[in-house]
Amino acid sequence: MKKPQPSMNCIVTAFVVVAMSFAGCDLSVRPAKPAVLADLEVAAEDPEGYDRALFGDYDRDAVLAATRRRWRACDGIYSAADNRCHASEDAVQVDHIVALSEAWDSGASEWSTVQLDDFAGDVDNLWVMTSALNLAKTDGDAAEWLPPHQPAVCDYVTAYIAVKAEWDLTVDRAERRALADAVDRCTVRT
Repeated sequence: MKKPQPSMNCIVTAFVVVAMSFAGCDLSVRPAKPAVLADLEVAAEDPEGYDRALFGDYDRDAVLAATRRRWRACDGIYSAADNRCHASEDAVQVDHIVALSEAWDSGASEWSTVQLDDFAGDVDNLWVMTSALNLAKTDGDAAEWLPPHQPAVCDYVTAYIAVKAEWDLTVDRAERRALADAVDRCTVRT
């Protein structure tokens, strides 16, 4: 539940090393211990009491600026989830890779106000995506939603597992199966 630093570089699974397409992630610095799907505790979700207002916010402008720097060839705002370059910021939204309600259902309900605020603003859990995709994803976990652009799936599940591990969040059985299947497909691809 505790984050060791306000922002750390993305943790890579032991299964796959991919070039991250998310604004806050840099794989050029490798952590000492990679996040491994098998290390995540499997538990039933507990959705009682979720309220978006309990979480803090994030710096939208900083996430958009980081995305622009990362994807200069786009000449706009890039959405890795569907491999689209948008000329206008109005066409995209900043999204939590592990949705706030999913985090709540997976253990965040036990956190302090400070931890909830820190999680909401964690740049390793934020990425830019086309607005329509974000509306389709809503608060789905990895068993309910994966990016439609296949090359983005590996990046997404890598970041998803890393966030769950970093914040000591659980996964449910369906989520664990979906992540394992995605990791297996990524391992074959690399």
